[in-house]
Amino acid sequence: VTIVTPIKPSKERNNVREVVLTGVDLLDRTPNMFTGHKMSAPLSLLSVTPVLCSDALAKEEVQNLLKEDFDLVLLSVFMSDCFLSLIYQMKVPFVYVNPAGLIGPLTSMIGNPRFPSYDASPILAYKHPMTFMQRAISTLSEVLGDFLMSYVAANRIEEECRKRGLCPPDMPSLSEIRLNASLLLINSVLTIDYPARPIVPAVVNCGGIHLRPAQPLPKDLEDWVQGAGDDGFIFFSLGSAVTPSTMPEEYRTVLIQVFASLKQRVLWKWDKDIMDDLPPNVRLGKWLPQQDILGDPRLRLFITHGGLLSTLE
Repeated sequence: VTIVTPIKPSKERNNVREVVLTGVDLLDRTPNMFTGHKMSAPLSLLSVTPVLCSDALAKEEVQNLLKEDFDLVLLSVFMSDCFLSLIYQMKVPFVYVNPAGLIGPLTSMIGNPRFPSYDASPILAYKHPMTFMQRAISTLSEVLGDFLMSYVAANRIEEECRKRGLCPPDMPSLSEIRLNASLLLINSVLTIDYPARPIVPAVVNCGGIHLRPAQPLPKDLEDWVQGAGDDGFIFFSLGSAVTPSTMPEEYRTVLIQVFASLKQRVLWKWDKDIMDDLPPNVRLGKWLPQQDILGDPRLRLFITHGGLLSTLE
């Protein structure tokens, strides 16, 4: 298995080769999630992705993959159209993977029906059932999303790809190649997918595929948890898509004050090693074994941003 990723692996795995690309991580180009408008991140990604995707495709280690033989390609569904030129040249079947679940504008390539008047975009945060006005806004936003994704972003990605000579001259449009996907794997399960909606056989729910029984905590963490006694501990994590240290200082100060007032110990996923005013009952960690932590009976509360992986775990 060969994985192309901008994230350096935490450990080596048997039979897995990881091609790590530098300088092409979308998180480095994402606006501050705490202070920006909820639409600022999607619009920013639409802006930077064409060049960023082509930069990744142009990497020598990626182009060298054309010299190898593969049986199947799994491709992230979001803003990765330039890699379709690689798949076209490899002449292999490919499967889309969407870690964010089933989102309207990203499912049309697999032929799945969409009902925006009933199933609103998560960005709108509408509750079900929607009012007539919300249904109208949801439908209009879906049309706008299609336009931005299919005609603005996708066309810019292809234009950038062809301009840099990364697409063969005889290659059909990337939008045509996109329709040849064999499957769409989505990171969700029907029991938490809301509201209920129809899906075609080519859409496969694979949420929870990463789950495993909880293992004992690492020794240093186990010793720290034991020190909490019968009060137990609290786990606070904002997942991997948000950089915690970018939160406004007033937010962080409030959290520190609240955590310091608790009798429980607090385990906080934080991207820095040091916090000057850290209370004695709070411990920071850049990476933490979340599944093992959530499976620990001494855990009293999980504070999460509501991501799919955290919800499933």
